[in-house]
Amino acid sequence: MVYDLLPTPENKNVWFGTEEVCKLCGGKGTLPHILNGCSIAFSQGRYKWRHDQVLREIATYTEARRKISNKNPKPLKTKDIAFVKKGETAKPQTEFESRCYLDSASDWRLIVDLDGRLKVPEEVAVTNLRPDMLLIYDGTKKMGIVELTVPGEERIEVSGELKRTKYAGLQEEGRKNGWLVQIWAIEVGCRGFPAASMASFLKEIGIHGNERRRKLKRIGEVAENASRSIWGWSHFKNWGNN
Repeated sequence: MVYDLLPTPENKNVWFGTEEVCKLCGGKGTLPHILNGCSIAFSQGRYKWRHDQVLREIATYTEARRKISNKNPKPLKTKDIAFVKKGETAKPQTEFESRCYLDSASDWRLIVDLDGRLKVPEEVAVTNLRPDMLLIYDGTKKMGIVELTVPGEERIEVSGELKRTKYAGLQEEGRKNGWLVQIWAIEVGCRGFPAASMASFLKEIGIHGNERRRKLKRIGEVAENASRSIWGWSHFKNWGNN
């Protein structure tokens, strides 16, 4: 799958001189088309099913980290030690940032959209946008938006930029209503390669080192296995994972 050596219709045309097309929509049967571009596969929810498989895995890790953060006492903010040379004036001291996003507050709530019903609270913003996950702390009016895309690896950067632009207006409206809104546009390639944005998100919620590497590997495996199922069913008009 990684090297596009599967017997797709397009590869068969090259290898054997046949004239095969996508079995579902009749389009050009390339691997990118089968994994992300078939209109019939899209309408049947095949790509959404893969997206939700990956989202469920990410949500599991986020929920575990949320529980740990809510239990742990919050770190005290300490001041930088400013060394001043003789005759110079000391600069104002600044506070260290929290170790991760979740350490900045307690009693976080996590809401995950696996049924298409998640809504952004109206006190934050009035919008029709449906994020994949929300991390909310009502005490200091903080909300983290997580928006996942499982694109072809060649479209990872484009997908991330589109998502960030999509939610910029919501972020600004939240700010006007007194909320600090953080947006994470995260991508996991459909062939099993998590983007840098995915690694950054895990780091920012407090998952580091070997643990982060293990989780990234597992997230990639979930995406790859789901794409393998989509490939396996690309010869059948009916979708087997309803």
